[in-house]
Amino acid sequence: MADTFSIAGRWTLVPVDADEQNLPGHRVDFDFREGPEGLHGVVLNRFAGAEIPLQTLTFDGTTLRLQMSPPPGRDMDPLPFLVMTMVGDRVDRFEGRWDMRSAAHLHLKLLKVPMPASP
Repeated sequence: MADTFSIAGRWTLVPVDADEQNLPGHRVDFDFREGPEGLHGVVLNRFAGAEIPLQTLTFDGTTLRLQMSPPPGRDMDPLPFLVMTMVGDRVDRFEGRWDMRSAAHLHLKLLKVPMPASP
């Protein structure tokens, strides 16, 4: 089991069969942070630089659950959770799916983005 500090950092969500050395442009990037109020995260907009807070982010040591924030004026109810499970004992890789019937066929992986080496 891992702790929340081990998952803090930048992550990218791609199809499970995506080339990890050549990540596709069509992906979702996240930043997970551990703070005094606990674990929280944002969706990163790579083009505009904006950060969109996640509505929910939980981690129980092996399973990560997140829910996006709704666009202004939309209800929370229809928004699904992304449920990802750690692959073995690797804290840098999760696999899973959205918890909605229409996306059940989408097998995804969440990869931790390595931090650049310090000079």
